[in-house]
Amino acid sequence: TTYPSKVGHVPPKLAKDVLAIWRDAARRDGYHFSAYYNIGRDGEIMKRRPEWNRVFPDGSPVDKALCYHSGVAEGYLWPMIREIMEGYQPAGFWFDGSCFTIRQCYCPNCRERFRKERNMDAPEKPGNPGWAAYHEMQRQIYREFIAETCREIHKIDPECLVSFNWAYSIRMPEKPDPGIAYLTGDIGNRVEGLSSEAHWYDSTGLPFDLMTQVSTLQPAGGADGERLTMRPKPRAQIEQEMAIIIANGGRFNGWDNPTPESGLVPERFEFMAEAMTPFLRGRQKWCEKSERTADVSLLHSAAIHYATTETAATSFTKVNNRIDGAVRLL
Repeated sequence: TTYPSKVGHVPPKLAKDVLAIWRDAARRDGYHFSAYYNIGRDGEIMKRRPEWNRVFPDGSPVDKALCYHSGVAEGYLWPMIREIMEGYQPAGFWFDGSCFTIRQCYCPNCRERFRKERNMDAPEKPGNPGWAAYHEMQRQIYREFIAETCREIHKIDPECLVSFNWAYSIRMPEKPDPGIAYLTGDIGNRVEGLSSEAHWYDSTGLPFDLMTQVSTLQPAGGADGERLTMRPKPRAQIEQEMAIIIANGGRFNGWDNPTPESGLVPERFEFMAEAMTPFLRGRQKWCEKSERTADVSLLHSAAIHYATTETAATSFTKVNNRIDGAVRLL
């Protein structure tokens, strides 16, 4: 955690309440304050409470992937969310690390649920009886987790904006839970992935943003010419990314990773001010709250998508979605 938590695991060298610093800066300058929380990938839990982590059929842990049917939500995640809300009053939560980590879990709780629901043992590989049904059970557990997490938050603050990174995207083509305020997704450095995601999100009826990284690894020069360092992207690339997102009805979210001390890198934020802000503000009146008039419509149904991706390792996957190719062709 970036704050002195009584629920979570605090870094031993944490010297200041970093979450409070950001909250106070946002309040002082009139900015919206949301809390980032990686609610799906947790290395400390994998080490300290392995019974809360997803496991493979042989009992070995899936790398940093929480099982939402293990008791981790009741015993850890929701208490920490309540702690953050009571201590810092965020206007929103941006939850990361969950949708794309959902996969078959063979913990005792998951095996027992499947046995009760299907009167079958949990299938351990594609082609085994019940494999598709086991995937669907994992998806249903995630749906229940999203719904209950939203309820937990809105019991405290009905206006708190909740979003789960990549939930209800092309990989999860379903109607969003009523507790979800907006849709969101992060694509670090892949321009070609933005158009199809923006088209899809724009069709859901909810506001959305897509997020690209401000900087990328680039050659830093030097004697060998091989060393790489994080530098702002070429201006033309970030402009193309912004244009695709806002032209399709979305908000652009520029992201940059903080330093190990939770600080900002001035060069990258100066780049945002010089290259990104004028571009976005100059087009805001044409793009914000615009509505699509479609020339062509493509069907992307949950039933077809889950059937054609049945053998994938994860339960919500972009693999073989058949939309990307059609979008590129159009």
